[in-house]
Parts: sequence; structure tokens; C-alpha cells
Amino acid sequence: MLEHNMSAMSPLLPSLPPFPALPALRLSPHEPISVQITAWLRMLEAVLATQLSATLHTGLTNSPIQADTPALSIRQMVLTRSRAIDELLIALFRLYGLDSTEFALFATGGYGRGELHLHSDVDMLLLHPTAIDEALQQKIAPFIPVLWDIG
Repeated sequence: MLEHNMSAMSPLLPSLPPFPALPALRLSPHEPISVQITAWLRMLEAVLATQLSATLHTGLTNSPIQADTPALSIRQMVLTRSRAIDELLIALFRLYGLDSTEFALFATGGYGRGELHLHSDVDMLLLHPTAIDEALQQKIAPFIPVLWDIG
């Protein structure tokens, strides 16, 4: 469903400490999707901000702030942001029923390399093996505006 070029990252991954836990993402059709996603992204940024503070504090003082807030490398932070966007896009892909079609969603650019920096574009490709007819257009029509709405 969502493909990354992991070969570009594989030499770096074994040396990294564990990633932080991501806030749970549960989308409900009973609330506006963009509101739910914005709240989730704010929680994610709060987690990363806390860990960035821990990283800076540890770097400056050579001692951790708290044992339960490990310092992260910048590499881990951008990989964590990429993982979070993966979860978000997969949840939206399923919510709109695109997982029951032949559509495939590919991460491209910096995001596809797992290098999603703050304020980076999220580049992706939505691909289908055949020409998109009216029925398929109806299927993807509600999905595309949500991507634009969440920024």
C-alpha cells in the first residue's frame, strides 16, 4: 500500500536507538476528518518537541532530563515524522476504502526516503494499473481533498 525506498536508509537504521511511541490515530466518520488529523498532528509535534528538548538538554549538559524521555538524533526525528505520516495516510487510505481497490500509494521524494523534515512537503504518488473510469474517480474524490485540507 505505502512503499518507501528503505534501501537508502538501511545502513543507518541498526545504529539508531528505539523510536518514540507515536500517538494513537483512530479516525471516526462522526467528526470532521481534518479536525481529527490536526489534533493528532499537534500531539505528534508535542511528543517530538519534548524529545527535542531532551536531546538539546542532554547535548548541553551531558545528562538526561528524565529517564523516560530519551534523547533522539535528528535522523530519528525525521524518520519518526515519516512513520507518523505513513500511519496517517494508511488510515485515510483505509477509511476511504481505497485498500479494496487496485490503487497503490507510494511515498516519493524526501518523504519516500524517510527524510520528512519540519514543514516539508509530503510527496506521494497514487497509482492505478488501468485507466481511471468514473466509478474509480468517485472512489478517490473524497480522499484527495482531505490530503489538501490537512496541509
